[in-house]
Amino acid sequence: NENTVNEVEEDTTQNTGSHPDLLTADVKVNLDEAINKFKDAYPNADITGIEMDNERDTWKYEISGMDDKKEYEYEVNADSGVTKTTDEEKLEADDTSSSERDAEKINTDGLIQPDQAIDTAVKETEGQVEGWSLEREGTDTYYEVTIRDTGNNEKEFLVDAKTGDLVK
Repeated sequence: NENTVNEVEEDTTQNTGSHPDLLTADVKVNLDEAINKFKDAYPNADITGIEMDNERDTWKYEISGMDDKKEYEYEVNADSGVTKTTDEEKLEADDTSSSERDAEKINTDGLIQPDQAIDTAVKETEGQVEGWSLEREGTDTYYEVTIRDTGNNEKEFLVDAKTGDLVK
């Protein structure tokens, strides 16, 4: 049918060159739910990093963690809540100390929600929010929010994960 072909072509054309935007995404699974799924799967592991990313038009949380013996990479689909382990690797002997684990783990208690970090970043520039990550540097924890501005430039903003203040 000619009308059907035209509709498909129009849809394809609209998607060409556009980037996913977390500001307009309908994310059904929040960060706390994603963290709980990771903790259910790996109750003895500490979280060492979290990223919200879009792959093939699907938003997902990518959670990294470690226990005394292994490192884990875990995904949670932000729409359906479906989970999967994407990598599980045995730690090398020099990484198995509790001090190494303590240096990398992120304490997620008392942190602002990602949407608060995004709000801080979008006050600095207009554009599409391509994702964020939660990272620890020394004793501080930050959200790194990535925005593609109206000039199609990718910009990254560091937001303090406890206060919501723009750091860089």
